[in-house]
Amino acid sequence: MLYEQALALDPCQGKVWMLLARGWERQRLFEQARNVLRRGIQANPANPFLLQALADLEKILHNWERARKLFAQTLEVEPKFLSTYNSWALMEIDLGNIQKGYELLVRGLQVDPSSTRLLRSLAILEDKHGRSKSAQCILSKALENDQDNPHLLYAVGVLEFKQGNPARARTCFQKAYSCDPTYTKAYLALAQMEEYLGNKEAASQAYLKALCEAKARPLESAVQLDGVGGAVALWQAYARFEERQKNFRSARHIYADAVARFPNDVRLLCEFAKLELRLGNLQPARTLLWRAIEIDDEYPYAYQYLGLLEQTEMQFDAARNVYSRGIERCSASNCETRFPTDTASLYHSWALLEWKCGDRTRARNLFERGLKANRSAGWLWASYARFEADLGNDDLAQHYYARAANATPKDSSIWTSWASFERSRGNHERAQTYARRAIELQRYDQTRSIDPARPLARRRFKP
Repeated sequence: MLYEQALALDPCQGKVWMLLARGWERQRLFEQARNVLRRGIQANPANPFLLQALADLEKILHNWERARKLFAQTLEVEPKFLSTYNSWALMEIDLGNIQKGYELLVRGLQVDPSSTRLLRSLAILEDKHGRSKSAQCILSKALENDQDNPHLLYAVGVLEFKQGNPARARTCFQKAYSCDPTYTKAYLALAQMEEYLGNKEAASQAYLKALCEAKARPLESAVQLDGVGGAVALWQAYARFEERQKNFRSARHIYADAVARFPNDVRLLCEFAKLELRLGNLQPARTLLWRAIEIDDEYPYAYQYLGLLEQTEMQFDAARNVYSRGIERCSASNCETRFPTDTASLYHSWALLEWKCGDRTRARNLFERGLKANRSAGWLWASYARFEADLGNDDLAQHYYARAANATPKDSSIWTSWASFERSRGNHERAQTYARRAIELQRYDQTRSIDPARPLARRRFKP
């Protein structure tokens, strides 16, 4: 490779090490990317860009302690490296270490009080914890120094949307992409807001405008490393929008267009396959899922839906073989760390199959293994509770419902299911309490759950 040849002549070229590592990342060959960055750091031990790149890679792979050590090492080498404060803080916040994240943002702002990136992250943190006025003040201060910054305008727009000011939000999103026509987030936010408000035609126009702009740009990375960002999220969001409107032909066309542009995006391939599966197009769905597995044979989501496809055709042994192969590959590559939710879902689908087929012992074992992969999966605890209730183990079921509610207390479906369970046991007062809680959560303004730090995170679509 040209990069390797260049580095053989001059190993001190940090940018070349970065380009080589990014190339491996785009192919999801993370071990190769890690090795390249380690070699680069060995040749350039004081290069903060390489150190943070490796820290960010470990962060993507959920190797938290490695990431922490590398972030700290980066700041030892260059205490004024603002992007490290920001990336490290966001990791700690995602892990629930709020105080640590806050301290890192403050430390960074002591280095540069006008840092747009750090001020934005601090505002997001304040908003997440119900301090919206503080968030607004921080963003207003940041905008004073950088009035046309699309990231700040976008963040203000999300905040206005969450506070019930759609007109102001719309203005912010439109100004954001006017300042930077390549700023994908603003288009997507506007389209999703219009859809949420019931303005379907406006939402469709926003998606179309965004896609026209995206098509006019050079292609981005052919893979999204953590399910976030990039034009691929626009295609997927628009396809889902069309699917919700029952425009299945249009949705299929959008997915096909996206796959042509992003042929190695395994999540995109799986979502397209799910649509084909819903429409009864089993062979196209199977082809897409096998294609995803060929690209990344350690991706649990693809195995899960390939197994479900086999179940659709009543090929239960074939489904078991798919699930078994998927779990074997995922266990070998530590996918519980990389994809905890997807891995838990893979176990769950197999558990439901065995429950349906009457193998209770194997089903229980699979539920337990799924929860070992992701103990914070409230939906999985609730499903386990229904399984035990079906077997007459009411005390266990009640315990698992409690675990489900503790894991995800704002999931209305858990409270609805728990209420039904208590009603079946004759506990009508408790059932009414849980049912009321479910109704309260269903009324809860969905915009409160928008995360400005990860607005493009691609979520599973449930029609």
